Amino acid sequence: MNTLQKPYPTLPEGTRIYATGDIHGRYDLLEVMGKAIESNLTKRPVADPASIFLSDYIDRGPDSRKVIEFFLNHHQRTPQQICLKGNHEASLLEFLENPSTLYHWEGLGGLETLSSYGLSEHNLFSSDGAASVQTLFKDTLPKSHKDFFKSL
Repeated sequence: MNTLQKPYPTLPEGTRIYATGDIHGRYDLLEVMGKAIESNLTKRPVADPASIFLSDYIDRGPDSRKVIEFFLNHHQRTPQQICLKGNHEASLLEFLENPSTLYHWEGLGGLETLSSYGLSEHNLFSSDGAASVQTLFKDTLPKSHKDFFKSL
């Protein structure tokens, strides 16, 4: 081997990593991917599997809430689950602290996320402004979901 060449990186024996990113509220595709991982682990068991989710779970797609429910329940089927925070999750957390950031988050697809948590178009467009939307969202966001976002 040429001294300038480095060996290919490897994982420890018995380790397998499944990495996924940019889900953007597409629970339908996440569910298919989750089943594919489970099937792969059944057919090709390994001692130390891990699922790493590379952020951007919410916004744009119609089912951000279902995506978060998936993460809250998925760790029971895969021994190790690592979820990283991206700009979309950071924008949600910023909105929970500062309602004036709604307009920035809206540009990332935040309205779709708010809708997935049950806020109607009437709530979003007929409210008394961003502070009212923030209050409604805080009232509908389950504590387990808020804790999930904060844990990223």
